[in-house]
Amino acid sequence: MTSFITIVSILGGAQGLFLASSLLALKRHRLRANKFLAYVIIILAVTLIIAFLHFSRLVLYVPHLYNITPLFTLLYGPLLFFYVRDLLRPARGGTRWDLLHFLPFISAIWLQWPFLNMGGERKARYMMNVFEDRYLPTLNTLSVARISHLAIYLFLCFAIAFAAGKTRDRSANGAYQPRLFWIQSLLSGSFVIWGLYTFLYFYNQQWLNMTVPIVITVALYGIGFFALRFPELFREVHVQRLRPKYEASRLADEDKELHGTRLTQLFTEEKLYTQPDLKLQTLAERLKISPQELSQIINEKFDQNFSEFVNSFRIEEAKALLVDANHKHLTIVAIANDVGFNSKSAFNSAFKKFTGQTPSEYMKSHTTPA
Repeated sequence: MTSFITIVSILGGAQGLFLASSLLALKRHRLRANKFLAYVIIILAVTLIIAFLHFSRLVLYVPHLYNITPLFTLLYGPLLFFYVRDLLRPARGGTRWDLLHFLPFISAIWLQWPFLNMGGERKARYMMNVFEDRYLPTLNTLSVARISHLAIYLFLCFAIAFAAGKTRDRSANGAYQPRLFWIQSLLSGSFVIWGLYTFLYFYNQQWLNMTVPIVITVALYGIGFFALRFPELFREVHVQRLRPKYEASRLADEDKELHGTRLTQLFTEEKLYTQPDLKLQTLAERLKISPQELSQIINEKFDQNFSEFVNSFRIEEAKALLVDANHKHLTIVAIANDVGFNSKSAFNSAFKKFTGQTPSEYMKSHTTPA
Protein backbone atom coordinates (compact mmCIF):
# COMPACT_ATOMS: atom_id res chain seq x y z
CA MET A 1 0.00 0.00 0.00
CA THR A 2 2.88 2.35 0.78
CA SER A 3 4.27 1.93 -2.74
CA PHE A 4 0.88 2.68 -4.25
CA ILE A 5 0.41 5.85 -2.19
CA THR A 6 3.96 6.89 -3.08
CA ILE A 7 3.28 6.53 -6.83
CA VAL A 8 -0.06 8.32 -6.54
CA SER A 9 1.51 11.17 -4.56
CA ILE A 10 4.36 11.61 -7.03
CA LEU A 11 2.01 11.60 -10.02
CA GLY A 12 -0.43 13.97 -8.33
CA GLY A 13 2.25 16.35 -7.08
CA ALA A 14 3.89 16.49 -10.50
CA GLN A 15 0.54 17.09 -12.19
CA GLY A 16 -0.36 19.86 -9.74
CA LEU A 17 2.93 21.70 -10.10
CA PHE A 18 2.79 21.33 -13.89
CA LEU A 19 -0.75 22.75 -14.06
CA ALA A 20 0.04 25.65 -11.72
CA SER A 21 3.23 26.59 -13.57
CA SER A 22 1.42 26.35 -16.91
CA LEU A 23 -1.33 28.69 -15.75
CA LEU A 24 1.15 31.19 -14.33
CA ALA A 25 3.37 30.99 -17.42
CA LEU A 26 0.46 31.51 -19.81
CA LYS A 27 0.92 35.04 -21.10
CA ARG A 28 -1.05 35.44 -24.29
CA HIS A 29 -4.72 36.24 -23.62
CA ARG A 30 -4.55 34.76 -20.13
CA LEU A 31 -7.60 35.15 -17.94
CA ARG A 32 -6.92 37.24 -14.84
CA ALA A 33 -8.64 34.55 -12.78
CA ASN A 34 -6.00 31.97 -13.75
CA LYS A 35 -3.55 33.15 -11.10
CA PHE A 36 -6.06 32.36 -8.37
CA LEU A 37 -6.69 28.91 -9.82
CA ALA A 38 -2.92 28.35 -9.94
CA TYR A 39 -2.65 29.17 -6.22
CA VAL A 40 -5.58 26.84 -5.46
CA ILE A 41 -3.81 24.04 -7.35
CA ILE A 42 -0.54 24.74 -5.51
CA ILE A 43 -2.38 24.38 -2.18
CA LEU A 44 -3.79 21.03 -3.32
CA ALA A 45 -0.37 19.85 -4.52
CA VAL A 46 1.36 20.84 -1.26
CA THR A 47 -1.46 19.24 0.75
CA LEU A 48 -0.91 16.07 -1.26
CA ILE A 49 2.83 16.11 -0.59
CA ILE A 50 2.39 16.73 3.14
CA ALA A 51 -0.22 13.96 3.40
CA PHE A 52 2.27 11.57 1.80
CA LEU A 53 5.02 12.69 4.20
CA HIS A 54 2.67 11.91 7.09
CA PHE A 55 1.71 8.53 5.66
CA SER A 56 5.35 7.52 5.13
CA ARG A 57 6.38 9.20 8.42
CA LEU A 58 9.04 11.11 6.54
CA VAL A 59 7.51 14.21 8.11
CA LEU A 60 9.46 13.29 11.25
CA TYR A 61 12.53 14.56 9.40
CA VAL A 62 10.79 17.84 8.53
CA PRO A 63 8.62 18.33 11.64
CA HIS A 64 7.89 21.98 10.92
CA LEU A 65 5.61 20.90 8.08
CA TYR A 66 3.30 19.26 10.59
CA ASN A 67 -0.11 20.89 11.03
CA ILE A 68 0.46 23.28 8.12
CA THR A 69 -2.35 21.90 5.96
CA PRO A 70 -5.22 23.01 8.26
CA LEU A 71 -4.01 26.58 7.82
CA PHE A 72 -4.32 26.17 4.06
CA THR A 73 -8.10 25.99 4.40
CA LEU A 74 -8.00 29.66 5.44
CA LEU A 75 -6.26 30.46 2.14
CA TYR A 76 -8.13 28.00 -0.04
CA GLY A 77 -11.54 29.55 0.58
CA PRO A 78 -10.67 33.16 -0.38
CA LEU A 79 -8.56 32.11 -3.38
CA LEU A 80 -11.33 29.87 -4.68
CA PHE A 81 -13.82 32.69 -4.13
CA PHE A 82 -11.63 35.14 -6.09
CA TYR A 83 -11.33 32.64 -8.94
CA VAL A 84 -15.07 31.96 -9.19
CA ARG A 85 -15.92 35.66 -8.89
CA ASP A 86 -13.40 36.75 -11.52
CA LEU A 87 -14.42 33.97 -13.91
CA LEU A 88 -18.19 34.41 -13.65
CA ARG A 89 -18.32 38.10 -12.77
CA PRO A 90 -15.27 39.65 -14.47
CA ALA A 91 -16.79 43.13 -14.27
CA ARG A 92 -16.60 42.96 -10.48
CA GLY A 93 -12.84 42.81 -10.29
CA GLY A 94 -10.84 42.80 -7.10
CA THR A 95 -9.92 45.83 -5.01
CA ARG A 96 -7.52 46.50 -2.17
CA TRP A 97 -10.32 45.51 0.19
CA ASP A 98 -9.83 41.92 -0.95
CA LEU A 99 -6.83 41.79 1.38
CA LEU A 100 -9.28 41.67 4.28
CA HIS A 101 -10.17 38.13 3.21
CA PHE A 102 -6.74 37.02 4.44
CA LEU A 103 -7.14 38.39 7.97
CA PRO A 104 -8.36 35.01 9.33
CA PHE A 105 -5.22 33.33 7.93
CA ILE A 106 -2.96 35.94 9.52
CA SER A 107 -4.89 35.70 12.80
CA ALA A 108 -4.58 31.91 12.82
CA ILE A 109 -0.82 32.12 12.36
CA TRP A 110 -0.61 34.58 15.25
CA LEU A 111 -2.73 32.33 17.51
CA GLN A 112 -0.79 29.19 16.61
CA TRP A 113 2.61 30.83 16.64
CA PRO A 114 3.68 29.13 19.91
CA PHE A 115 3.12 25.73 18.26
CA LEU A 116 4.54 26.78 14.88
CA ASN A 117 7.63 28.12 16.64
CA MET A 118 8.03 24.95 18.73
CA GLY A 119 11.33 23.09 18.46
CA GLY A 120 11.64 20.28 15.94
CA GLU A 121 12.31 17.54 18.48
CA ARG A 122 9.27 18.46 20.54
CA LYS A 123 7.09 18.43 17.43
CA ALA A 124 8.51 15.05 16.46
CA ARG A 125 7.57 13.59 19.85
CA TYR A 126 4.06 14.99 19.47
CA MET A 127 3.76 13.40 16.03
CA MET A 128 4.91 10.03 17.35
CA ASN A 129 1.97 10.09 19.76
CA VAL A 130 -0.37 10.81 16.88
CA PHE A 131 1.14 8.01 14.79
CA GLU A 132 0.68 5.60 17.69
CA ASP A 133 -2.98 6.70 18.05
CA ARG A 134 -2.46 7.91 21.59
CA TYR A 135 -4.50 10.98 20.80
CA LEU A 136 -5.95 12.92 17.91
CA PRO A 137 -6.38 16.67 17.42
CA THR A 138 -9.33 18.05 19.38
CA LEU A 139 -12.27 19.86 17.85
CA ASN A 140 -11.60 23.16 19.59
CA THR A 141 -12.85 26.69 18.93
CA LEU A 142 -10.12 27.42 16.39
CA SER A 143 -10.90 24.24 14.49
CA VAL A 144 -14.61 25.02 14.37
CA ALA A 145 -13.84 28.57 13.17
CA ARG A 146 -11.54 27.22 10.46
CA ILE A 147 -14.12 24.71 9.23
CA SER A 148 -16.88 27.33 9.31
CA HIS A 149 -14.66 29.76 7.40
CA LEU A 150 -14.15 27.30 4.54
CA ALA A 151 -17.83 26.31 4.55
CA ILE A 152 -18.87 29.96 4.21
CA TYR A 153 -16.58 30.52 1.22
CA LEU A 154 -17.78 27.34 -0.47
CA PHE A 155 -21.35 28.51 0.06
CA LEU A 156 -20.53 31.92 -1.47
CA CYS A 157 -18.91 30.24 -4.48
CA PHE A 158 -21.91 27.96 -5.03
CA ALA A 159 -24.21 31.00 -4.69
CA ILE A 160 -22.28 32.89 -7.39
CA ALA A 161 -22.40 29.88 -9.71
CA PHE A 162 -26.12 29.41 -9.10
CA ALA A 163 -26.87 33.09 -9.69
CA ALA A 164 -24.76 33.11 -12.86
CA GLY A 165 -26.74 30.19 -14.26
CA LYS A 166 -30.03 31.90 -13.48
CA THR A 167 -29.27 35.41 -14.71
CA ARG A 168 -27.73 34.53 -18.08
CA ASP A 169 -30.27 35.07 -20.83
CA ARG A 170 -31.33 32.33 -23.22
CA SER A 171 -29.03 33.39 -26.01
CA ALA A 172 -25.92 33.26 -23.84
CA ASN A 173 -26.57 30.08 -21.89
CA GLY A 174 -25.22 27.78 -24.61
CA ALA A 175 -21.72 29.20 -24.77
CA TYR A 176 -21.71 29.73 -21.02
CA GLN A 177 -22.58 26.14 -20.17
CA PRO A 178 -19.03 24.68 -20.20
CA ARG A 179 -17.83 27.44 -17.87
CA LEU A 180 -20.66 26.85 -15.42
CA PHE A 181 -20.16 23.08 -15.54
CA TRP A 182 -16.44 23.57 -14.91
CA ILE A 183 -17.08 25.80 -11.89
CA GLN A 184 -19.68 23.40 -10.48
CA SER A 185 -17.25 20.49 -10.87
CA LEU A 186 -14.43 22.45 -9.22
CA LEU A 187 -16.63 23.43 -6.28
CA SER A 188 -17.98 19.90 -5.86
CA GLY A 189 -14.44 18.52 -5.91
CA SER A 190 -13.36 21.08 -3.32
CA PHE A 191 -16.28 20.12 -1.10
CA VAL A 192 -15.37 16.43 -1.30
CA ILE A 193 -11.65 16.98 -0.70
CA TRP A 194 -11.94 19.27 2.30
CA GLY A 195 -15.01 17.54 3.72
CA LEU A 196 -13.15 14.24 3.69
CA TYR A 197 -9.98 15.86 5.02
CA THR A 198 -11.84 17.54 7.91
CA PHE A 199 -13.65 14.34 8.93
CA LEU A 200 -10.59 12.11 8.84
CA TYR A 201 -8.38 14.75 10.49
CA PHE A 202 -10.34 14.35 13.71
CA TYR A 203 -11.33 10.69 13.25
CA ASN A 204 -8.38 8.73 11.82
CA GLN A 205 -5.27 10.46 10.51
CA GLN A 206 -3.84 7.23 9.15
CA TRP A 207 -6.83 6.89 6.84
CA LEU A 208 -6.57 10.58 6.03
CA ASN A 209 -3.00 10.18 4.81
CA MET A 210 -3.99 7.17 2.70
CA THR A 211 -7.23 8.54 1.22
CA VAL A 212 -6.60 12.24 0.64
CA PRO A 213 -3.62 11.75 -1.75
CA ILE A 214 -5.80 9.58 -4.00
CA VAL A 215 -8.71 12.03 -3.98
CA ILE A 216 -6.50 15.08 -4.63
CA THR A 217 -4.61 13.30 -7.42
CA VAL A 218 -7.89 12.41 -9.14
CA ALA A 219 -8.99 16.04 -8.78
CA LEU A 220 -5.74 17.40 -10.25
CA TYR A 221 -5.94 15.10 -13.25
CA GLY A 222 -9.59 16.10 -13.60
CA ILE A 223 -8.47 19.74 -13.86
CA GLY A 224 -5.98 18.67 -16.51
CA PHE A 225 -8.78 16.98 -18.43
CA PHE A 226 -10.84 20.16 -18.41
CA ALA A 227 -7.80 22.13 -19.61
CA LEU A 228 -7.48 19.80 -22.61
CA ARG A 229 -11.21 19.47 -23.29
CA PHE A 230 -12.12 23.16 -22.85
CA PRO A 231 -8.96 25.26 -23.32
CA GLU A 232 -11.11 28.36 -23.79
CA LEU A 233 -11.89 28.23 -20.06
CA PHE A 234 -8.37 29.43 -19.34
CA ARG A 235 -7.98 31.97 -22.13
CA GLU A 236 -9.68 35.23 -22.99
CA VAL A 237 -8.91 35.16 -26.69
CA HIS A 238 -12.30 36.35 -27.84
CA VAL A 239 -12.64 39.29 -25.48
CA GLN A 240 -9.06 40.46 -25.73
CA ARG A 241 -9.05 40.32 -29.49
CA LEU A 242 -12.21 42.43 -29.87
CA ARG A 243 -11.69 45.25 -27.39
CA PRO A 244 -9.32 47.34 -29.55
CA LYS A 245 -11.52 46.74 -32.58
CA TYR A 246 -14.35 48.88 -31.23
CA GLU A 247 -12.41 51.62 -29.51
CA ALA A 248 -13.43 54.12 -32.21
CA SER A 249 -17.08 53.05 -32.26
CA ARG A 250 -19.64 55.76 -31.64
CA LEU A 251 -22.48 53.35 -30.94
CA ALA A 252 -24.18 54.56 -27.74
CA ASP A 253 -24.97 52.19 -24.89
CA GLU A 254 -28.68 52.96 -25.30
CA ASP A 255 -28.52 51.94 -28.96
CA LYS A 256 -26.70 48.74 -28.09
CA GLU A 257 -29.39 47.86 -25.59
CA LEU A 258 -32.21 48.72 -28.01
CA HIS A 259 -30.77 46.79 -30.95
CA GLY A 260 -29.78 43.89 -28.69
CA THR A 261 -33.35 43.57 -27.43
CA ARG A 262 -34.71 43.79 -30.97
CA LEU A 263 -32.22 41.17 -32.11
CA THR A 264 -33.34 38.76 -29.41
CA GLN A 265 -36.98 39.36 -30.34
CA LEU A 266 -36.31 38.60 -34.00
CA PHE A 267 -34.68 35.31 -33.08
CA THR A 268 -37.29 34.36 -30.49
CA GLU A 269 -40.41 35.35 -32.41
CA GLU A 270 -39.41 34.81 -36.04
CA LYS A 271 -36.79 32.11 -35.48
CA LEU A 272 -34.43 33.61 -38.04
CA TYR A 273 -31.74 31.21 -36.81
CA THR A 274 -33.48 28.35 -38.64
CA GLN A 275 -32.36 29.87 -41.95
CA PRO A 276 -29.26 27.85 -42.96
CA ASP A 277 -27.88 30.70 -45.08
CA LEU A 278 -28.44 33.47 -42.50
CA LYS A 279 -25.73 36.11 -42.91
CA LEU A 280 -24.54 38.94 -40.72
CA GLN A 281 -25.30 41.37 -43.56
CA THR A 282 -28.89 40.14 -43.88
CA LEU A 283 -29.54 40.42 -40.16
CA ALA A 284 -27.98 43.89 -40.01
CA GLU A 285 -30.32 45.05 -42.77
CA ARG A 286 -33.32 43.85 -40.77
CA LEU A 287 -32.13 45.92 -37.81
CA LYS A 288 -31.21 48.87 -40.07
CA ILE A 289 -27.66 49.06 -38.76
CA SER A 290 -24.28 48.28 -40.27
CA PRO A 291 -22.76 44.77 -40.06
CA GLN A 292 -19.92 46.23 -37.99
CA GLU A 293 -22.37 47.65 -35.46
CA LEU A 294 -24.29 44.38 -35.29
CA SER A 295 -21.07 42.47 -34.76
CA GLN A 296 -20.13 44.86 -31.94
CA ILE A 297 -23.53 44.43 -30.25
CA ILE A 298 -23.30 40.64 -30.37
CA ASN A 299 -19.71 40.68 -29.11
CA GLU A 300 -20.25 43.10 -26.24
CA LYS A 301 -23.84 42.37 -25.16
CA PHE A 302 -23.85 38.61 -25.59
CA ASP A 303 -20.10 37.88 -25.30
CA GLN A 304 -20.26 35.81 -28.50
CA ASN A 305 -19.42 36.14 -32.16
CA PHE A 306 -22.12 35.94 -34.83
CA SER A 307 -21.77 32.21 -35.43
CA GLU A 308 -21.88 31.41 -31.71
CA PHE A 309 -24.92 33.64 -31.23
CA VAL A 310 -26.88 31.97 -34.03
CA ASN A 311 -25.84 28.46 -33.00
CA SER A 312 -26.81 29.08 -29.36
CA PHE A 313 -30.44 29.53 -30.46
CA ARG A 314 -30.24 26.58 -32.83
CA ILE A 315 -28.93 24.30 -30.09
CA GLU A 316 -31.60 25.43 -27.61
CA GLU A 317 -34.27 24.65 -30.21
CA ALA A 318 -32.65 21.29 -30.98
CA LYS A 319 -32.52 20.36 -27.30
CA ALA A 320 -36.25 20.91 -27.02
CA LEU A 321 -37.00 18.88 -30.15
CA LEU A 322 -34.75 15.98 -29.15
CA VAL A 323 -36.75 15.30 -25.99
CA ASP A 324 -40.20 16.27 -27.29
CA ALA A 325 -42.44 13.21 -27.56
CA ASN A 326 -44.26 14.81 -30.49
CA HIS A 327 -41.06 14.79 -32.53
CA LYS A 328 -39.85 11.26 -31.81
CA HIS A 329 -40.37 10.36 -35.45
CA LEU A 330 -37.69 12.85 -36.52
CA THR A 331 -34.11 11.70 -36.97
CA ILE A 332 -31.19 13.69 -35.56
CA VAL A 333 -30.33 14.82 -39.10
CA ALA A 334 -33.89 16.05 -39.62
CA ILE A 335 -33.79 18.01 -36.38
CA ALA A 336 -30.42 19.47 -37.35
CA ASN A 337 -31.88 20.65 -40.65
CA ASP A 338 -35.00 22.04 -38.96
CA VAL A 339 -32.97 24.28 -36.64
CA GLY A 340 -30.72 25.59 -39.41
CA PHE A 341 -27.68 23.33 -39.72
CA ASN A 342 -26.52 22.21 -43.15
CA SER A 343 -24.81 19.01 -42.02
CA LYS A 344 -24.91 16.48 -39.22
CA SER A 345 -21.19 16.93 -38.48
CA ALA A 346 -21.60 20.69 -37.98
CA PHE A 347 -24.62 20.06 -35.75
CA ASN A 348 -22.81 17.45 -33.64
CA SER A 349 -19.78 19.68 -33.23
CA ALA A 350 -21.83 22.72 -32.18
CA PHE A 351 -24.09 20.66 -29.91
CA LYS A 352 -21.17 19.16 -28.02
CA LYS A 353 -19.51 22.56 -27.68
CA PHE A 354 -22.61 24.08 -26.09
CA THR A 355 -23.76 21.14 -23.96
CA GLY A 356 -20.75 18.90 -23.47
CA GLN A 357 -22.74 15.98 -24.94
CA THR A 358 -23.54 14.59 -28.36
CA PRO A 359 -27.21 14.77 -29.47
CA SER A 360 -27.60 11.03 -28.85
CA GLU A 361 -26.12 11.29 -25.36
CA TYR A 362 -28.38 14.24 -24.61
CA MET A 363 -31.47 12.29 -25.67
CA LYS A 364 -30.51 9.30 -23.51
CA SER A 365 -29.81 11.46 -20.45
CA HIS A 366 -33.13 13.33 -20.77
CA THR A 367 -35.38 10.43 -21.65
CA THR A 368 -37.49 9.04 -18.83
CA PRO A 369 -37.50 5.21 -18.78
CA ALA A 370 -40.89 3.71 -19.57
